[in-house]
Amino acid sequence: MQSSESIITPLIEGDATSHSTIVHDLKGKVESLSQHIENLNEKHKKSEQEKEHWKVEYQLVQMKHDNMKDKLEGTVPELL
Repeated sequence: MQSSESIITPLIEGDATSHSTIVHDLKGKVESLSQHIENLNEKHKKSEQEKEHWKVEYQLVQMKHDNMKDKLEGTVPELL
């Protein structure tokens, strides 16, 4: 990445062509960063969906476990 001085100096000393090149480069960097942010937001969204999925899966397994435990506790006195 260029230092701010290396960007500012041509703006002060340069001509219209160098200004145009710098503006074009900066626009490209902004677009690249925008795309990167969009990709990160999408990954975050998918991660949150997976988190919610596994939370529900855990709750389901916990309910099944509790149900089986209740059934076993109910049958133990009958076996004795």
